[in-house]
Amino acid sequence: MVIAELAKIGFSDIRQVVRWRSITTVDEDAEPGEMLTSANEITIIDSDGLDEKTAGAIAEVSQTKDGTLKVKLYDKPTALVRIGQHLGMFRPVAHPGAPGKKEQAQADAETAGTGTGWGDDLDTAPTRVN
Repeated sequence: MVIAELAKIGFSDIRQVVRWRSITTVDEDAEPGEMLTSANEITIIDSDGLDEKTAGAIAEVSQTKDGTLKVKLYDKPTALVRIGQHLGMFRPVAHPGAPGKKEQAQADAETAGTGTGWGDDLDTAPTRVN
C-alpha cells in the first residue's frame, strides 16, 4: 500500500487536475497592430471528475481572498527516489581512481587505531592544537 501511494504521487500528471490554454481573439474595430488580444484560460477539474490515483496526488487545493485558485501536488521527485530506493535502483557509483571495497577495507584495517593512543609511546606528551 505504501508503494501504491508513492506511485500515485510519483507518476501523477497535473493535466489530470488542471487544464490551460491560450486564447487569441481578433478585434476588428481596434487600431492596426492592436487587433490581436491574448489571454490565458485555466480550468480546474471538479473533484467528482477525479479518479482515485489523481486525487491521491493532490497535496492542497485553496482559494485566496481575491478568488485565485491554487492546486498543489505532492513532491514527485521525492516519491520517485523513495520508490527507486525500495527497488534497490540506486547504488553508490565508483569514481575512477577510487579504491574498491576490498582496497578500502584493507586501508581501513591498516589505519585502524592510528591516533587513538593505542600502542603510542607513553613517554611522549600529547600535542595540543589550538
